[in-house]
Amino acid sequence: MSTQFKSILLRKRELELSVTGRKSKRELPRPVWFVAREDSVLLLPVAGSSTQWYKNLRTNPTLKLKSGSSAFVGVANLLTDRADVQEVVKMFTAKYGDKDMKQYYTILDVAVQLKPK
Repeated sequence: MSTQFKSILLRKRELELSVTGRKSKRELPRPVWFVAREDSVLLLPVAGSSTQWYKNLRTNPTLKLKSGSSAFVGVANLLTDRADVQEVVKMFTAKYGDKDMKQYYTILDVAVQLKPK
């Protein structure tokens, strides 16, 4: 992960996530919240394993995160272990607050770790 992209992560609350559609094979962008940890970015699908972009990652784990003209491409590591997911939930709660977490995140059964490709 470039130093430039790391500095962007420190300033942003939201990034654009792009995944490849499992049926359409098209690039599908959408806004996502995230947390950064060392050389990885952690994502939490709002509807857990039912979230469409998460289902797409199960077919093709390559994804892109973008902010303005800066982009980062990596490979998703799908986290399903309860302890790993709860750690990500705690990090999200610390960044975004308990109220927003309860309002937007309905299923907390999976998370995604993105590392450089």
